[in-house]
Amino acid sequence: MPAVSLHVGGCLTWIDRHEADFGAGLLYEFAVTDKVSGVLYGAIALSRNEKFNNGELAYWIGEEFWGNGTLLRRQRRC
Repeated sequence: MPAVSLHVGGCLTWIDRHEADFGAGLLYEFAVTDKVSGVLYGAIALSRNEKFNNGELAYWIGEEFWGNGTLLRRQRRC
C-alpha cells in the first residue's frame, strides 16, 4: 500500500481509492471499530498480488488503543 500523507486531504485520497481497489479485487479495506460504541480504532486491509501469488495483511491502530488486544482479535477473524 503506498504511503499517504496524514493530513485530511491525504486521508480523503486514501479513502477514495477503496472502492476501485475493492472492485478490482486488489485490496479489501475495513474499519476497525468498537462493536458497541462504533468508536474508530483504525483500519485493516488484505491485499492480493497475482503476479507474485501472495498477499499482505496491513493495519493501523490509533496509538491510544495500543496494547489492549484489539488488533489480535481482528487478525484471528481474517
